[in-house]
Parts: sequence; structure tokens; C-alpha cells
Amino acid sequence: MNNKEQIHELNYDLICRAVNSDPKALTDILQYYDTYINALATYESFDENGNTYKALDEDMKARLQFKLIEAIKKWGEKI
Repeated sequence: MNNKEQIHELNYDLICRAVNSDPKALTDILQYYDTYINALATYESFDENGNTYKALDEDMKARLQFKLIEAIKKWGEKI
């Protein structure tokens, strides 16, 4: 099973490791939220013929991932 096929679950152990800045745990959480973040960072544009195109704003995706990592670090105050 490759990384794309792995199903990541949020659980207490994973969150605790992420709060303590475990790179693998942070990657797993980012993977878990990847589809949602992609949806938030996708925009539609239209050409002169009215055709719709969807594109992923990579900068927006990176900012959202960074914000998620910042929020994870704050979870430690609540655990």
C-alpha cells in the first residue's frame, strides 16, 4: 500500500505526537486534511467563451497548511 492509499485516522496518540512537533505526525495530519485544504484553495476562472476552469492556488494551500500546523501546536495547551 503506497502513501496515497493509506487511510490516516486522527487519534489521541497522533495528535499528541503532532503537538510535540513529530514531523511524521504533522505530515499524517496534513495528509488527513489534504482533500479539504485543496477544496478551500481551489478557485474557478472563466475564459472569454464562458468555459469554467478550476485551479489550485498553491500559495493559498501552503498558507492553510501553515495555519493548521500553528493551530496544532496550540492544541497542546488544551490536552
